Amino acid sequence: MLRISLFVSTFLLTLAACLWATVALSRGPIERDLTSRSVGALEGLEGYREDFCLIEFEGRDGLIRGEVKSPELKRAVEERLRDLNGPRVIESELIVRPYDAPWIMVERASEGGIRVAGLLSDEGERRQLSSELKEAIAAGTGVDLQVEVRDRVEPAEWMPRLLGVAGELMPVAEGGVLELRDGRLSLGGEMPDPDAERAFVGRANEQFAGAGIDLEFALTIAPPPQPAHFRMSPPHGGEITVSGRLADLKAAEELLAVLRSGGDWIVNDEIVVAEDTTAAPWVEGLTYLLPSLLIEAREAAVSLEGGRLQLDGQLESAEMLEAISEVTQQNFPTGDYVVENRMQVVEPPQEAMVSVITYPDGRIELKGLLPEPAQKERVIRAVEEIVGGGLLSDQLLVEANVMEAPWMDSLVGLLPRYVKQVKRGGLTIYAEILAVEAVIESDSDRDLIWALTEQFFPDDHYRRILELRFPEEVAGSVDAEDEFPNNN
Repeated sequence: MLRISLFVSTFLLTLAACLWATVALSRGPIERDLTSRSVGALEGLEGYREDFCLIEFEGRDGLIRGEVKSPELKRAVEERLRDLNGPRVIESELIVRPYDAPWIMVERASEGGIRVAGLLSDEGERRQLSSELKEAIAAGTGVDLQVEVRDRVEPAEWMPRLLGVAGELMPVAEGGVLELRDGRLSLGGEMPDPDAERAFVGRANEQFAGAGIDLEFALTIAPPPQPAHFRMSPPHGGEITVSGRLADLKAAEELLAVLRSGGDWIVNDEIVVAEDTTAAPWVEGLTYLLPSLLIEAREAAVSLEGGRLQLDGQLESAEMLEAISEVTQQNFPTGDYVVENRMQVVEPPQEAMVSVITYPDGRIELKGLLPEPAQKERVIRAVEEIVGGGLLSDQLLVEANVMEAPWMDSLVGLLPRYVKQVKRGGLTIYAEILAVEAVIESDSDRDLIWALTEQFFPDDHYRRILELRFPEEVAGSVDAEDEFPNNN
C-alpha cells in the first residue's frame, strides 16, 4: 500500500511541474511581445526617458514604474499605454520628479583666457561647447571648462544660439560675461564704442528671437582711447627725461634703446604703457630721427603727439640744420605730419680772452673778448689806476656767445702790479693758459714777474708760459698782437 501511495504522489508532482512549465513557456513570448509594444508606443514622446522607466508584464497585466519630469508627461505616458491593444491593463507607479535646468556661464578672464561653468545633460553637449567656443572666440585661446554633466538634466536646446552670441561678445568686450540660466540670458562687459554695442545687441536679439529666453544687457562703453604721445626734455645734469604714452611695451623699449645707446647720459623713463592708447605709427620714424638730434644738437627736445612734431635745440651750422630737416622730412612726410622745426643755428661759444700790451712810452692797449660789459669795466679800471685814461687804448669786445671768464678776479688782481712793473711786453690770458712776454732789466725783475704770476695763476690751475728777456736779447719791439692772437 505504501508503495502505491509513493507512486501516486510522484505522478502528481510530475504532472504539476509539466503543467507549470507549459504555462510558463506559453507566457514568456506574450509578455515579451507586450513589453516591446509598450516601449515602442512611447518612442518619440517628447521628454520621455526610457532609461529612467521600467515596464514589466505578468501575463497580459503590465506595470510601469520610474520617474518622469512633469505631470503632463506622466499623463501622456499613461494615455499611450492605455490606448495600446493587447494588454489587459497597465498599472502606473510613475513618480513626477522635475529635471534640473541646464545653465552656462562664460566669462573673459583677466589673464586673457575664457572660463566656462555650468550644468549639462551629457558629454556630447559638453564637448560641443568646448570645441565650438575655442573656434568661435579665437584660435589658441585657453578655455577653462568647469561644466558638470549629470543625469536628469534637460537638454540645452539653446546651445547653438548661445555659442553664436559668445563668439561675438568675448573677443571684443573687456571683462565680457554671459550667463544663461532659468530662461534668462544676461550679457555684460565693456564694449569698445557705441557702434559696437548697438551692433552686438541687435545680433543677440536676432539670435534668440522666438527662443522663449529673455535677454538682459548690462553692457558699458569703454572711454575713448587716450592719444599716444612722446616728449624728450633737453639734457640736464647728465640726464635725459622722456615721457609719454604708448599702447605696447615693445615700442617703448625701442625708443629707450635708441636713447641709451646715444651717449653717456642717464635716461629717466616716464613713459606710460597702456592698452587704451591710440596707435603710434611714428615710433619707427622717431628711432631714425633721435640719433641725429642727440649727436648733433645741443639742448635737443622733441614733442610728438598725433600728427604734430615739434623740434627744439641748437645746431652749429646751417648745413647741419638742413641735414636734420632732411631726416625729419623722410620719416615725417608733409601731408602725414605737421612739423614745427624750431631748431636754431648757434655757433659754438668762444673762449673769453684778454691781452694787455705795454709800450715804453707808457701807452697800453687792451684787446680781447668778454661775455659781460661789467667784466670789461673791471679790466679797464684796473689798468687806469696806473696809467690814466689818456694812455689807454681799449679794443676789448663784449659778445653774447662767449664763455665765462673764471679767471677774471685773478686778472684784475694781477694787472695793476703787472702794468706798473712791465714797461715793454705783452700778457694774454686764454682758457687756462697765461702767456707773458716782457723785457726785463734785471734778475730781480724776472723773479718779481714770476712770483706775481704764480700768486694769481698758480701752476695747479693754469699753464704759465713766461718769456722774459733782457734788452740786448730782443730784436725789435715786442708785438703781443702777433704772438698772442685775440680771436677777433
